[in-house]
Amino acid sequence: MLLIEVSKELAKPLSRHVYSKSRPNINLQPDLLWNADIAQIGSNACVVAQEQYTNYILVLCGLDKDDFAQFPLLFTDRLWREAVAICEQANLYERSILSRHLKQIFDSQSYRLNPEPLEEGKLLNVIEKLERRFLYDKEPLPMDGKSAFEYTFPINTRKPKSQQQNDQPSAVEALGNYCLNLVEHSVENQPAEPDPVISTTDNRQHCEG
Repeated sequence: MLLIEVSKELAKPLSRHVYSKSRPNINLQPDLLWNADIAQIGSNACVVAQEQYTNYILVLCGLDKDDFAQFPLLFTDRLWREAVAICEQANLYERSILSRHLKQIFDSQSYRLNPEPLEEGKLLNVIEKLERRFLYDKEPLPMDGKSAFEYTFPINTRKPKSQQQNDQPSAVEALGNYCLNLVEHSVENQPAEPDPVISTTDNRQHCEG
């Protein structure tokens, strides 16, 4: 399952999804743990999320009231598409297997308020870059899934200078490896398919043949 910790600002449009003390959390051991914040850039609402285990960045821009109403579905669909595209490069599973198992994992989500303001870091840097891109460079925001993935790919593949001389994976590599491990665990634990039922007539004919 996914646990998304949202800022106070983002908790407002996502209020129907964020649990409170009167709605106890069901699961505090998520497969993926995210921090998410919102920025109003021009007339566009943009959500930027960073996965805490892998540092992977996800960007969703141009969100409206309906998008926030169904945000878990939107977040799942965007993350699912990007994760499948990344995991396919390893050639370990067929696309259908990756799609099915990642969808099952990502469909389960919980949202909770993070009362602490985010410190300076990658997530806030991405928000600043989006603002400069739109306000000063006069370039369009990455509004759809394809353009958002293309926008974040250089960010997610870039290693910090402190890690360039060692074997630390980039965010894309880390997310891909992590998701492949989740798929492997899911595949190993899926129920075995029952043996096909053979009718008495078919069984007798098979034995006589």
